Amino acid sequence: MKVALLNPISKKNEMVIRTGRCQIKCLPGIGIYPPVDLAYIATCLRHDGRISVSIIDAALSGDYSGFINMVSGLRPDIIIMNCTTPTLYDDLSAALDLKHELPKSRILFFGLHATVRPEDVFFNDGQRTAVDFILNKEFELTARDVCQHILENADLAKVPGLSYVNTDGEIITNIRDSIDNLDFLGFPSRDLLENEKYLLQYNGEPYTIIQISRGCSNSCIYCTATIGSKRVITRSVTSIIDEIMEVKDKYRISNFMFLSDTFTASKTWVMDLCNKIIEQDLNIKWMANSRVDKIDEETATLMRRAGCWIVSLGIESANNNILKIAKKNTTVDQIDKSIKIFKKAGIQIIGYFMFGLPAETKESINRTISFARKSKIDYCYFYIATPYPGTEFFRLAVDNQWLTSKTWNRFFNGDADVIEYPNLTSKELKKSVRRAYFSFYSYPKRIINYLFHIRSAYLLRQYAAISIQLIKKMIH
Repeated sequence: MKVALLNPISKKNEMVIRTGRCQIKCLPGIGIYPPVDLAYIATCLRHDGRISVSIIDAALSGDYSGFINMVSGLRPDIIIMNCTTPTLYDDLSAALDLKHELPKSRILFFGLHATVRPEDVFFNDGQRTAVDFILNKEFELTARDVCQHILENADLAKVPGLSYVNTDGEIITNIRDSIDNLDFLGFPSRDLLENEKYLLQYNGEPYTIIQISRGCSNSCIYCTATIGSKRVITRSVTSIIDEIMEVKDKYRISNFMFLSDTFTASKTWVMDLCNKIIEQDLNIKWMANSRVDKIDEETATLMRRAGCWIVSLGIESANNNILKIAKKNTTVDQIDKSIKIFKKAGIQIIGYFMFGLPAETKESINRTISFARKSKIDYCYFYIATPYPGTEFFRLAVDNQWLTSKTWNRFFNGDADVIEYPNLTSKELKKSVRRAYFSFYSYPKRIINYLFHIRSAYLLRQYAAISIQLIKKMIH
């Protein structure tokens, strides 16, 4: 059996980050994530010697036609694709093109949108799409079970975690229990990836992603991480250390993104990991996410000693009332304190902000923009809050008639225009994003700092490309 695992692009050759809960457009050659979710599926499938696996990442080539031709040339029996909300229509189009070329191939989707709204995947304008099945909870194991059932001519309707359309046209979704031990999944099959082509946009060096945990115990109304179980499952420190050593030895990669919804949730666990990295003298550089209320000086200092050089903070707003309504359970004082802690430890900061959460006003937006500009954050991203299906924010938007569209390809959280309030239009929200980018990146001290840190032709091209995109955001 041949299985093709695909990271698709659109017919317009647009690329989208699909790893984790990110649903963000990226620039050609900039900010592309290695598709570790596909690599994990590959590992599970390859335990069965009857299954051969290929991974095709179209984001690396940026060529849709070439992507379709490459998949067609493989003649796979099974095709598996990650589907996000804003890429749904493009993904269905790719599935149709592939089904046309490979009518006997079964096409399987996975991802949050497919799980939350299977009706959008199986039916389009009342017509069946080219998608045969959806892999839901613990998609790696469900993919394994599907392939084994096909090989053994067993009843696919009994596969746990599988969604399908029965003969009566009804969507059936089978239940699968949550995995209890992430170590069980093994390491992602990086030998199927072109690892040297994934460059970290902040330093231009090859990097890879290490999955740390799954699940999130927080309740932020806008976040897709809140969909499903609140139970957080964390890998063992031993397993993570072993994977780091394997990556360094086999692929000569020393830059890592530790993928976790809240890396610093457990101080004890973080301290243990950092101490092990230091004790074994791994000499790596890494980045991770952190909550502003889950960090202290001791932890930040040890993280820096262990090789952490940059962290991502989901700040969202500089208004306490908005943070409370969004169930972020943080305060502006905590935000300010966490920034000081990380900067004192010598760790750079990426700050993420949202405009358009419930209770947002023009005045609250101005406070957030002012806070970001004056802060010591190194990089900022400003988004329009996007009510993704399955989140509490989506339910609120529907119930209160804030949602202006269910055209899913408009649901990119960078520039979505699908929500507005009586006192704040979608047009005003888009203008606020442009104004925020200009305010933050035009700050003279920040410009000088960026220029000072350009130490390679890659970073020069990187900053030039990003600058062009920022200018476009400000103009349009």
